[in-house]
Amino acid sequence: MSGLIKKIILVFIFALLIFPAKKNDPIEQLPLKYKQWLELVWWVITPKEKEVFLKLTNNRDRDVFIKTFWKVRDPNPATPQNEYKEELIRRFNYANKYLGTDSPKPGWKTDRGRIYILLGKPASIERYYMDPYIVPTEVWYYYGNTSLGLPSHFALIFFRRNGTGEFKLYDPLSDGPYALLLKNQDTRNLDPTNFEQLYQYIRQAHPTLADVSLSLIPGQIPYGYQPSFTAASIMSNVLTLPEREFDTSYAEDFLKYKGIVDVDYSMNYINARFYIHVAKDPRFGINFIHYAIEPSSVSFDRIGKRNIANFEVDASIKDHNGNIVFQYRNNFTIELNDRQLTMVRNGGVSLQGEIPIVEGDYEVILLVKNTISKEFSYIDTKVKVPPPENFYIEAPLVSYGKENLAMFALKPFTFGNTFFYTDAKKAFSAKDRPVFLIRVSSLPQRLWETGILELVAVSEEKKIILKKLNLNTKPYRKDMDFTIEPDVKLPAGEYEIYAKIGEIKSPIEEIAISPISGIPRPIISSSILPLNNQFLIYLSVGSQYFNLKKYRKALVYLEKSFKLKPDFKETAMKLAQTYLLLDYPQKALAALSNLNEEGEYEVLFYKGKAYEKMGLLDRAVLYYKRSIATYDSDPRVLNSLGLCYLKLNKKEEALKVLEASLKLNPKQPSIIKILEKIK
Repeated sequence: MSGLIKKIILVFIFALLIFPAKKNDPIEQLPLKYKQWLELVWWVITPKEKEVFLKLTNNRDRDVFIKTFWKVRDPNPATPQNEYKEELIRRFNYANKYLGTDSPKPGWKTDRGRIYILLGKPASIERYYMDPYIVPTEVWYYYGNTSLGLPSHFALIFFRRNGTGEFKLYDPLSDGPYALLLKNQDTRNLDPTNFEQLYQYIRQAHPTLADVSLSLIPGQIPYGYQPSFTAASIMSNVLTLPEREFDTSYAEDFLKYKGIVDVDYSMNYINARFYIHVAKDPRFGINFIHYAIEPSSVSFDRIGKRNIANFEVDASIKDHNGNIVFQYRNNFTIELNDRQLTMVRNGGVSLQGEIPIVEGDYEVILLVKNTISKEFSYIDTKVKVPPPENFYIEAPLVSYGKENLAMFALKPFTFGNTFFYTDAKKAFSAKDRPVFLIRVSSLPQRLWETGILELVAVSEEKKIILKKLNLNTKPYRKDMDFTIEPDVKLPAGEYEIYAKIGEIKSPIEEIAISPISGIPRPIISSSILPLNNQFLIYLSVGSQYFNLKKYRKALVYLEKSFKLKPDFKETAMKLAQTYLLLDYPQKALAALSNLNEEGEYEVLFYKGKAYEKMGLLDRAVLYYKRSIATYDSDPRVLNSLGLCYLKLNKKEEALKVLEASLKLNPKQPSIIKILEKIK
């Protein structure tokens, strides 16, 4: 090999090391139209949105994401146009046409292009070209939105460093006024760190430029002529404006909900506030999750003189391994007259329900669908549920009012005979009087005799005792509750609220006190369960313990449910399964005795299981065969029948049945091994 070829190979290898291929760059892997879309939104898409978009693996999900991206930014969803999208395209095209002429890059990639896309056309521009003192410079003046962290009036400066190249965004701190000066005999004698001297030098010819060169605020001269840290804050707030301008919370959960939301809903995500409160109901000795969900917008159908909305709330509760412990669906139909509809426009709607829950740490997912508008909200939160027999203080229930009720039913946020008005904002006006419910579970009597309950509010500045009372002011009960209206009026601000008895503290709730005189409240729609349906509560708890493989605990609640309603199929089936797992086959048969066998293949299957466990194999085979005759595509039934045949030494029949099972599900290693032995 010649020396020249060796050198070429070495240069090539070196180039690969210095400039590696972009095969792993997710942007390079995108189809062209999605690359072009990313270029259009590059300066306005948030980091989280970009991260999620680049994780999507198919074009359908990308299209849904893009439509949702535009939807959350639409200033007027009632019109067919999306004014934000149209304006962004206009700015992008303008930047490419006019702001890239001094750069090899397209205009949208330049500093001026970035600012133009973020802020739009400046209110005014000062240009300094062909100036004997100043490098080519532009000063763009804007009127800012103070609610987004921008000054009411500010400037941004672009300059050609050393008088050449493209216009770069000027930073008073890192560049300093000296960078704006042409380097000639006069300026070379200036001290780059003497900011007063530099300010006076620039001011002689350009007073307005001198001011903004230090602070970016017209007319504001920082103390000691030192470049202002305010300028750094302004620039940071401008460049991160998209993260505050819109609610992009949809991106946080897009990867989770994209696979579980119907296509009809998938492009219509709306944000929702929520409030989760875990509380024990002493009547059952069971904890419940109370929830309030407030969609940011609600669409109604007009039917006659009524305005109607219908919501479905699907709840999934998962354990720390991601296994589903419980699933639940609730429906809310809301009918309003025109006056009530006006109230909804101001305060919204609060969908409130409760779910029985056993002890443990869970992920709670709530999928809310408006079946009329095909809009949906997705909520994903963590919940810790203590064992109901333990001593603990529940998190304070935050309420803006209460009402005494006389009802023989379960209603969310109702304790004893008192309903507490809750709002997911957990915010109070200057005129509101907050009400807190403090509940103590399994309180030791000795602590009741001497203990003091304190309700505490903590802000950044101080800790405030809102109320202090002796526990023994109320007669002793194992589970006690205290309704507290604070003695102290909290000033405006944000607070953490908790209750304590000695060193034992409750979980924290956060509230906000606003200086305004009134806060609009939502119209509440509550899911109510009559107490004559309490067998469903016991069934829910028993099913959760069953799914957690805590069969002894499951048995306790399933037997309670069965005793109240022995002919309810779901209870009888779950109870029979539990009995079988605990080796009580006779009890399993008794649980199934009230159920109809005709056409019910699972009833027949579990009866067959019970007879098999009792050693009555011929009878078990009979029930398995009847089950298969009703439904022949469940490998569990085929496997049970095949194994029963083996116990009866009927190998040919077993072989035929187990091979049929493998055709339905080839991934059954244990069945494959049994078949190998038979053959």
